[in-house]
Formats: sequence, structure tokens, C-alpha cells
Amino acid sequence: PPARFIPVAEECGLIVALGEQILEKSLRQLASWHEAGFPLPSVSVNLSARQLERQDFPQHVARLLKRYRLEPRHLELEITESVIMATEDAVNILAELRAQGIRLSIDDFGTGYSSLSYLRQLPVQVLKVDRSFILGIGK
Repeated sequence: PPARFIPVAEECGLIVALGEQILEKSLRQLASWHEAGFPLPSVSVNLSARQLERQDFPQHVARLLKRYRLEPRHLELEITESVIMATEDAVNILAELRAQGIRLSIDDFGTGYSSLSYLRQLPVQVLKVDRSFILGIGK
């Protein structure tokens, strides 16, 4: 499961390479579908804190989109609260990505320490509330 696998990849120092490979393969697959004449969906790719720490990450994503001739609206990048809190310049990097037209979402909201008022400062369009946060509501 991801909860077990991702920490191991981070410990081993493989998380950035793995994240880059997943991002590129996802965009390559979208491009392949487009070339085959299929209508393009958007694809969601999770980001690690290490990827977001790269100051050139927004430019890197832009280069990949250009390489595969994809519009930014076809990509959604998912981050968790903990990634935002662990990355010093997260808000600025996310703002750069959003300015490119890339959709941003917060995944597993409610498991970290951010507040609803903090959300107003983030340039995200989608909020995915963690299941554990709402489990039992209405019982």
C-alpha cells in the first residue's frame, strides 16, 4: 500500500526519481491517447515534498507538457497537507504551476495540521477530504 511504500522510497532516496518517472509516463500515455484520436481526460499525479522542493519544478513540468504537446489543463497535481507544510516555498511553487494552467488539488485533507482558513492562501482548485475525517458523520 502507498502508506508503506512511499516512506520506503523516501528513505532510500528514490522518491524524486520515482515521482519523475510517474509524471513522465502519465504524460506520455496521455499523448499516446491523443495521437490515437481519443478525447483527452485529465490525469492526476501525486507529488512528493522532494519534488516540490525543486525550485525548477514548474519549469520542468512545463517542458514535459511541451515535449508531449499537451495542454496544462490535462494535468492535475495532487499534494497532501504534509507536503505543503514540509516545503518551505510551497505556496509560490504551487502558484507558478497554477499560473501555467495546471490544476492543483489537496489530497487527504483533514489528516494534517492545516486549517480551513489556511486553505484561502493556497492556489488550489480541488479539496479531497480524507475518508477518516468524515467517517462516522451522521451516525
